[in-house]
Amino acid sequence: MNKSKMSYAVVCIGVFAALIFVMTMFVKIPSPITPGAYYHLGDGVIFVVAYLFGPVVSALTAAISSTLADVLLGVAIYAPATFIIKGCMGLVCSAWFSYLLNKGNAHPLRYVFPMICSVIIMCVGYYLWEVLVMSVDYLACLPGVLANAVQGTAGIILFYILYVPVRRIAKGNIERIK
Repeated sequence: MNKSKMSYAVVCIGVFAALIFVMTMFVKIPSPITPGAYYHLGDGVIFVVAYLFGPVVSALTAAISSTLADVLLGVAIYAPATFIIKGCMGLVCSAWFSYLLNKGNAHPLRYVFPMICSVIIMCVGYYLWEVLVMSVDYLACLPGVLANAVQGTAGIILFYILYVPVRRIAKGNIERIK
């Protein structure tokens, strides 16, 4: 990667990491399912980043911003899990989007499956973290799985709300960084 592309990648990571951070930290709704938990729209921005940029940029952007939000929200115990889980979400979703775009099968409805897979990664990842690392009873963690699924679904909906304007802006203006 030449210096120009590297600079562009760093700027994109910074701008979109800030957007994910803001949507995670400040746009939150208390969860009626899990006491103390909340829903946020950061996952929707992760999906937008995955659509616009390649897997490496998406993974780094999602991991850095979401982890920073956890630390500043006072749930630093989740930070290592968040770094891995959100990074994997960005990586998997973006790699799949790239495959669909390169193959020419870029119909918007085809994007739902990669996002669902990313939501499953999030649900399973946080469940395993709570059970294996935090030693929470495996049954007590099940409401958190449902809460994460609801949050991920909200992220998918946000992606589709933003899809048309983002696609118009990105067309010809943003080069996918692999």
